[in-house]
Amino acid sequence: MPTRAPVKSLQAQLKPAYRRVRLALVARHASRAAAVAIALVALGLLAGTLLPVSPATAWTRLTLVVLGSASALFLAMRAFLAEAPGWDTWLEAVERRFPEVRSLLRNALDFEHHGDAHTSDELASAVRAEASQRLAATPLAQLTPSLAPRRALLWSGAGAVMIAAAVLLAPQAALRSWQTLWSPESAAPPVSLTVEPGNVTVSPGASLAVRAKVSGSASAPRLLGDGAAPVATLESEAAGVRHWRFDLPPVTRAREYAVRVARAESPRYHIALAGEPLPVSFRIELTAPAYARLPVQNGAATRGDLTALRGSRARIEVTFDRDLESLTAAVGSGEARVWHAITPRRWSGEVAIAADGEYRLDAASASGHGAQRYRITALNDAPPVVSVSVPLGDQDLPTGQNIPYDVLVEDDLGLSELRLQYHKEAGAPWRDVPLAAFQSQPRQARVSAHWDAASLALLPGEVGMFRFEVWDNDRVAGRKRTLSPEFRL
Repeated sequence: MPTRAPVKSLQAQLKPAYRRVRLALVARHASRAAAVAIALVALGLLAGTLLPVSPATAWTRLTLVVLGSASALFLAMRAFLAEAPGWDTWLEAVERRFPEVRSLLRNALDFEHHGDAHTSDELASAVRAEASQRLAATPLAQLTPSLAPRRALLWSGAGAVMIAAAVLLAPQAALRSWQTLWSPESAAPPVSLTVEPGNVTVSPGASLAVRAKVSGSASAPRLLGDGAAPVATLESEAAGVRHWRFDLPPVTRAREYAVRVARAESPRYHIALAGEPLPVSFRIELTAPAYARLPVQNGAATRGDLTALRGSRARIEVTFDRDLESLTAAVGSGEARVWHAITPRRWSGEVAIAADGEYRLDAASASGHGAQRYRITALNDAPPVVSVSVPLGDQDLPTGQNIPYDVLVEDDLGLSELRLQYHKEAGAPWRDVPLAAFQSQPRQARVSAHWDAASLALLPGEVGMFRFEVWDNDRVAGRKRTLSPEFRL
């Protein structure tokens, strides 16, 4: 049995023609919307040559052009959707235009997609083949709508005429109108800006006012740069010229600044600080060594000289006349230690008060370096004081050899021990008799008792000597002692 040649898909034959119909409608309505937009742009350009030049009129023209073009695009899309045929509607149009494919086309498409249980495959294939042959001979291109350019040409031609007229009659005004149409800010009048004092060197902490002379703009200028940016104050206004002032806070570091108003911006200027970094004040916290049991002392000064008990530590906060980048301190010829910033102007660190001498502060800022030296005075712990009430002087050895004594001892920071010393022969070493060990390290103590002098072993006619020895509690430089007068027995 002969094999039937495959039948070409009817959808494949019809879809290209259907797409051409829709694309033609898209081109028709898009060209009309574009022509309207061209006409609106031309109207905006022409209006710009007639209206006063200002940002307000420029924004109005641009807004109307954009809204009108958007409306034309919306109407074109709506017209396309209303006019573009659906698939079934287009098939009906094909059947109406070409009666030779009527009914045959519908039946063939049904057989191609769904088939029919009551129709043989041979019959269905024959119907599809016949429909395919007739479609091949059918001029479907006749259904493609024309571009209908008349309306679009009228609109775009009118726009071109208006643009050409504006360019020929007022070329400068037309160019200005075109620029301001797409950049409304450029419609503002030219801005003139003069800034004072420009580059300047001031003393640290000085106040400075930056002034700006502005013409062509009513907007307040802005201060630019890496420091404080105060709000501008209007000083005066006359003949369209405004004088503005920026009051800067006290200047403590070098900085750059510029002024901007509208589209105008001044050059960058530099504010420099005169001289080298200098300390202006000190806050000093002195902590005595633990054995001294002294409260922490706080004080303020304009110099950093230190006077305190030996072994104390001074915590110092120093304020400089400008912002610093770093600060180091060295005691004598010792190693420099980095101090820490509390703020760019305030720095803190510690100094140990171990001996008389000096310490040095080395400050680095953006405007230079500076070194300052300060005196260290280490106060010694004073020796104790001893006062003997009994005995009042030399005396004979009493019966029983018990010697009464009453001793008052004092020290500025604390007592540690009281002893009695004696010897029998001049030049012989003194022998110690502990009388009191002051565990609580009082600053004053009275000791009264009797000393058994039998250890002297005095014979009739012999003489013995004794005295009192008191020690303080100095744990930094070592304990110091004080001796009472010597007494003869």
